[in-house]
Amino acid sequence: MLLGGDEFRRTQRGNNNAYCQDNEISWYDWRFLNENREIFEFTRGMIAFRLAHPVLSEEGFYTSAQVQWFSAQGGLPNWGNSQEKQLACLIHESQERAIFLMFNAGMDAVDFKLPPAKPGTGWHVAVDTSAETGQEGSSAYRLSARSSAILISDLKI
Repeated sequence: MLLGGDEFRRTQRGNNNAYCQDNEISWYDWRFLNENREIFEFTRGMIAFRLAHPVLSEEGFYTSAQVQWFSAQGGLPNWGNSQEKQLACLIHESQERAIFLMFNAGMDAVDFKLPPAKPGTGWHVAVDTSAETGQEGSSAYRLSARSSAILISDLKI
């Protein structure tokens, strides 16, 4: 969820009730847009990505046929362990396409075991929030510390 201006690091300096103030706390400083163009473009790209994948905007809960949850090692996550810092999910978008989301809240890079891609498809990086590019392979993906990535299983070209 975004508050207007979040896409270019506008701040109200912790004031979540600034709508009634007519001062610099509630004003937009449009210089932040130029200073933070990278986060603006990332936000713009993520909005476009969500629009391109309607499964991410469905109202209601996913069924067990639509989503699967994984630990970084490829098994089920240990939901009872509050110390686990990695999580992934596979969302089946269609018969031919799937989305694999990986989250690493840990302090070290982690190799995520990839689920098998559907026949005739391969995994392709759509988004990686780390400054370093993850290593795309057939069975694993290295995700940097404190970052997330989205892979798409799509027809090989």
